[in-house]
Amino acid sequence: MKLIRIAISLHFILFFIPHLFAQGNNAGNTEPVQICPSTTFLCTNQMTPSPILSVNSDLPDLEYVIINQSVAATNGSGPAIVGIDSDGVFLPTAFGVMPGSSIDIIPIAYNLADIQSTIDDVLKGLVFGFIPCCNFVGTACTDLNNSGILCGSDVTSLQDIFPLFNATGDLLSITDFVTAVMGANTQLQDPATPETCGGGDLIAYAYGNSCTYSVLEDIALLNLPDHIMNEVILRSDYIESAAVVSNTLDVEYFAGNHVELISPFEVELGGEFLADILICP
Repeated sequence: MKLIRIAISLHFILFFIPHLFAQGNNAGNTEPVQICPSTTFLCTNQMTPSPILSVNSDLPDLEYVIINQSVAATNGSGPAIVGIDSDGVFLPTAFGVMPGSSIDIIPIAYNLADIQSTIDDVLKGLVFGFIPCCNFVGTACTDLNNSGILCGSDVTSLQDIFPLFNATGDLLSITDFVTAVMGANTQLQDPATPETCGGGDLIAYAYGNSCTYSVLEDIALLNLPDHIMNEVILRSDYIESAAVVSNTLDVEYFAGNHVELISPFEVELGGEFLADILICP
């Protein structure tokens, strides 16, 4: 029965590389470090900038995990991972990230060849030389095959196996992945796990720091009589404001095309106001 539990863990979490918002690794590998740009606002139809790494990992493969801060994981454990991108350059709406949301992009280094080898063990391995490992893994082999994965070489990136995590419609957080991969690696290293079914394998990863971007909304019409708190107003099109920046408040407007201040807009003594026009495509 231990092998069955191992296989189920592998089915759901073996092929995904977890991370926290700080840097970390699970096998002593060098962690990738990205340089976050000074401008972290994205207009509605703007691609994310190409990531720049100041430190490269010694693991051979690198992809980027996308987290939508406005979407919670199904079990409430944190913001949800909504996709994986090969180079970190993408249109947020392609991953369901709507204007008004914030995204985190984190580099994940891993070894694709090792993952391919473990998949081959699960799909092709034999116990006692004649019992297929697939007999012990529930629907794992069937689900992999239905996703077009018939052997390890069918997986060329994390994106190839990411849809498996959404088979039940659940959204998973970073915490879910960290917990799952730690459990899978512990079981893979268990001497009771047959080597032919992945026993002794270790899924190594090294994750870097997060860069956070705010995706601007299209339009803002501010007709409030007063700003009652410190605020940052982000819009990809324009802002039209008739509000009042009251005493001691720091209010910032950021818009792609123009910021229009109309009567009775006012900055009272002691208040601070900043308006900035962004360059939107």
